Amino acid sequence: MKLKKVLKIAGVFVLAMGLAVPAFAGAWVGVQGGPSFGTTQDITVTSPFINNTILNTKIRTGFTTGLIVGYDFVNQGYGPVWPEWAKYFGVTMDVGYTQMNFSAQTRTLATGQVIGFSNADGGNTALTFMLVGRLPLMIEKDYPAGRFQPYLGVGPGVVFSSMDFNNYGGSTVSSTNVALVTEAGIRYMVTPNFSASLAYRYRYMPTSQDVHMPGIGNVNLVGTQNTSQALFKVAYHF
Repeated sequence: MKLKKVLKIAGVFVLAMGLAVPAFAGAWVGVQGGPSFGTTQDITVTSPFINNTILNTKIRTGFTTGLIVGYDFVNQGYGPVWPEWAKYFGVTMDVGYTQMNFSAQTRTLATGQVIGFSNADGGNTALTFMLVGRLPLMIEKDYPAGRFQPYLGVGPGVVFSSMDFNNYGGSTVSSTNVALVTEAGIRYMVTPNFSASLAYRYRYMPTSQDVHMPGIGNVNLVGTQNTSQALFKVAYHF
């Protein structure tokens, strides 16, 4: 089953569960998506016959999409009683898919030679956890966490990556990497139960992948995938 279909089914299930819970508990669920922009990266290639670094490889602009759940430490309705300062904080967890495609391009090696190579398409499925600090503004009776909420978040991510090297005679390879994720955004409570947010997310992720190339053997590719994402989010708060 394709990942996008799984995410759609999971999204409907999570939203249905959220709608069945009484309002004002501090928890929320939602969806997010938007364009993903990869910065250039140097890729170090290590193999029995080739040891070099490809400079400034370019990642093609793609998309990212996913599901997100969170909890705001605000005293509202039932649930635990938090100290007053806790209203400035929350936690989130999201799972999402991001395209990670390299177009055919001509690049320079660290030794000065110029080479051209074919496209390589892939993607990342990431599980991200963040601690969020927010500034509650426009606090009202129906909006104890503020109707307007600028926020900052930071946390780790576990990223399951895949890349198709069939154009090079190889195969599709997978790897698991750890990332550091930061995010800045603005949330607006459209109603006490629904919010819309705009955010900028930056993900720093050192990578290492091994692929078997016919006639060459095992090739190890090491680089750093830095991505910037513009995210639009909608969430249900219950």
